[in-house]
Amino acid sequence: MDPVEITNAETPIEKKIELLAELSAQEKNKNFKIVEGDMIETELLRALRNNNTAKRAIQMRMQIGPKWGTIIPYELPESITHGVGLFEQSINEALREISRVSCLRFVKRLNDGRSKNNKDIDGKQEAFLKFKRGSGCFTIPGKQSLGIIQAVTDSEEYGHPIYVGRFCEFKGTVLHEILHALGFLHEHTRLDRDRYIKINWENIVDDPIKRLQFRNYRHGDADGLGLGYDLDSIMHYQNDAYSKNGKNTIDVISDPKKVIGQRHDLSPIDRLQLNRLYCTINEQQKYRNLRRKNWNVISKNLYASGGHQLQRLKCLTS
Repeated sequence: MDPVEITNAETPIEKKIELLAELSAQEKNKNFKIVEGDMIETELLRALRNNNTAKRAIQMRMQIGPKWGTIIPYELPESITHGVGLFEQSINEALREISRVSCLRFVKRLNDGRSKNNKDIDGKQEAFLKFKRGSGCFTIPGKQSLGIIQAVTDSEEYGHPIYVGRFCEFKGTVLHEILHALGFLHEHTRLDRDRYIKINWENIVDDPIKRLQFRNYRHGDADGLGLGYDLDSIMHYQNDAYSKNGKNTIDVISDPKKVIGQRHDLSPIDRLQLNRLYCTINEQQKYRNLRRKNWNVISKNLYASGGHQLQRLKCLTS
């Protein structure tokens, strides 16, 4: 029987706690730069935030760097799995939801991290999501090379880190961070946002860095893959994000009383965007053709979505 989902960040108090986690992430992690509350800045993301047209990419709303394959390995270290297991439960619930609504599947890596089953046929370390305990909730947006990961985290890190620390023990918060790792940016950074929301600059904290978090990207950098602006997206900022006086920093133009910034589950448009990016016939065939020579056999691992043991599953590696 699946565990009851008790890990949704739905109440106003829990949303405030999540914001505290973002502030903690920015204040306590000095060895790398965190922007917009929960994203480790890469050179490409910095170029986008500075509107550097020379380094702009196509469809940056969804694709910050190469895409993941449709089968994504992940790792849960002991710091996540020990104790009452609330972090582990939140992560598993989030991975199950993504698998339920898309073609993406998540495969748990072997604990030693160095087994031959965790390397591709060239002996190189495969790309994988690595959930870690830390101060706050944050990750690197989009799939990145090992070199970039180690450069921006100033460490010998292996794996694409997703930090889930205190105040991040909610399924919706973990979902939000996983979508960043898959290439999603914050909804309010879309070019067309001013048709739907009003930024109340007078209510935002008097901190230049935090005020920059409310800027939107130029055309092409914040693309919605042909889908409309999503006030219900799990990637949207809350109404009172980074408020200095308790008043709204973001109002919905059509309905100023509408509550935004939910952290319960993927919205219908979130699901459509996820599937348009990864799960169309053309996208999947392109991935198969690219990786056909790089089959990797992963055994004795578990699907997050079902918990069934894999019998020498052949999967396409990144």
